[in-house]
Amino acid sequence: MPAAAVGVQGAVQVGCDLESSRFTVNAVDLDSRLLGAVALHPNDAPGYARRGGLEEALAEIEELAAHPRIRAIGETGLDFFRTEGEGLVHQRYSFRRHIDIAKRLGLTLQIHDRDAHDDVVQVLREEGAPERVVFHCFSGGEALARTCNAEGWYMSFAGTVTFKNATDLREALAIAEPSRILVETDAPFLTPHPHRGPAERELHGSVHRAGHGRCDWVGAFRAVCADRRKYSAGVRILGLNRPHPAFRCSYRVCTNSWFLYNASITVVNY
Repeated sequence: MPAAAVGVQGAVQVGCDLESSRFTVNAVDLDSRLLGAVALHPNDAPGYARRGGLEEALAEIEELAAHPRIRAIGETGLDFFRTEGEGLVHQRYSFRRHIDIAKRLGLTLQIHDRDAHDDVVQVLREEGAPERVVFHCFSGGEALARTCNAEGWYMSFAGTVTFKNATDLREALAIAEPSRILVETDAPFLTPHPHRGPAERELHGSVHRAGHGRCDWVGAFRAVCADRRKYSAGVRILGLNRPHPAFRCSYRVCTNSWFLYNASITVVNY
């Protein structure tokens, strides 16, 4: 089913390595409906370092990010689940460099944070966070939510808030400042309960259902999504020049794209 059939009006194409970041710049030139984000994913940075190419890769990311339709740096951050040992040294270095690029170019910073909440916050504070920071697929608890509230960082929640074992995540969502809350599906991953499974991992499945309220979202999720104060969040984060109908986002891993489509509420990822 074409994306347009479920109301997709545009997308933010996300690069996570050099190849996909180059593709992103080409894509935004070819299609006016696209905006872009470029970066070296935290789990890819150690590989570039082992091959002796991390500095060159970071330099190219900065060159690609200078394109006027590139609006964010990310995903970048720390991942203590998939990377360990010496790889973490390169991961931290890459994260700091991405923060610097985002600040100098005035771009949004999109954070990948897995099992590394305290360290991510520490690096952001040491380096000085960019004006706009988004925690993609927010996975922290109340402590991280309070930090984001205080710092003015955005928390982008996914279908994980509906998982039975996600009590900490729901508690974080309950205290998060409404103007800092964003929503994403991260499709085909993190499909909300009870719609998990292969059949729900298509754009016209999980994303369409989420967009039209047919997913069994938890009560807290419905409450924060109904808050109209998020109406301007997408405009601020994307750097759009005019107000826009509310956004909803989904990540489609096969194309590394954030799909933005009309909904009744503002839930843009970044």
